[in-house]
Amino acid sequence: MKKVLFISITEIKDKSIITVNTDERILTSALLEVQELELEPLIGAAFYKTLENEIISASTISGYTISLENKEIINEFIKPYLIYGTLVYSVVPLHFKLNNKGLNKSTDSNLGSVDGKELESFKNYYREKFENYKRRLIEKFNCDENPETGTSITEDSTSSTLGIYIPDVKDYSAEFNSSRAYKTNYHRRY
Repeated sequence: MKKVLFISITEIKDKSIITVNTDERILTSALLEVQELELEPLIGAAFYKTLENEIISASTISGYTISLENKEIINEFIKPYLIYGTLVYSVVPLHFKLNNKGLNKSTDSNLGSVDGKELESFKNYYREKFENYKRRLIEKFNCDENPETGTSITEDSTSSTLGIYIPDVKDYSAEFNSSRAYKTNYHRRY
């Protein structure tokens, strides 16, 4: 079965920071991954299939159009989500190339490559935008009356954090005092 794109690669390039000369194979692959791994579980397989069928019908049958409600959902919620999802999913494949000589960093004579920390910072910046569009999509489908949309609040895997992990602190004072007392013979043994 032919894979259906909910947004064109040209539209992704026009509405994001991705340049015109970016490899379309990588962008198409990233877009399909976002659609299948992120969007389909989010909106439900039945509604995903409905949108897919409407897009196929609109492109093959002259005069057929996507329903107004679904067109609004695609344009207002799904397309922005897919733009940033494609951007996040394509960063690593655009930066690294795997060929018969192994894994290579993509460089150009005029451009310097970024280190891992900068790459991760870039990805996190756009991942945050991607997660915000995901949250909007979840809120939209939580409020609708359509039985085909299978989105639940448990599908929200977004985590708005600052990236700081503070572990729980265990109080070691009793153990410290006990071990110290044995060394100085101040602690009575019973």
